[in-house]
Amino acid sequence: MSPAGLLTHADLVALTGYRQHAAQAKWIKAHLGLHAPRRGIDGLPVLTWAAVERAQGGRPAAGQQAAGPKWSRAA
Repeated sequence: MSPAGLLTHADLVALTGYRQHAAQAKWIKAHLGLHAPRRGIDGLPVLTWAAVERAQGGRPAAGQQAAGPKWSRAA
């Protein structure tokens, strides 16, 4: 995961199944209902894991673990 919880290009490929930034942005809008601003240099959609989780109803996104304590390891 990148700093500030932003999705990397690899994260976006895993989430959307697309490598092209325009296709990723289109998928994000269609499946998550989010408008992801695009980075000016290369057009990479800028999105946080928190935004993806909120759009999915609080469920962790594919490839992302839920935050919180691991109670099974606490004992």
